[in-house]
Amino acid sequence: RFCNSRTVYEVECGMIWRPDGVPAWRGDCVEISGIGTCRIKSFTADFVSERAQYPDGTARPYYVCRYVMEQLG
Repeated sequence: RFCNSRTVYEVECGMIWRPDGVPAWRGDCVEISGIGTCRIKSFTADFVSERAQYPDGTARPYYVCRYVMEQLG
């Protein structure tokens, strides 16, 4: 019997936003520094602030999220 091993990470961070301004969702792939490309398997979010200023100059609600991600490749 053969089985492919999987590497799964649990990451706590601010909500990940896609370039089009939509939050990253289950099934989306994201690049994690020092790890590589991962697919979001599940996540939870806790609301923190109504309007937070982001480095790109936009103001959006701020959430602390816990993502479960599977490393690809």
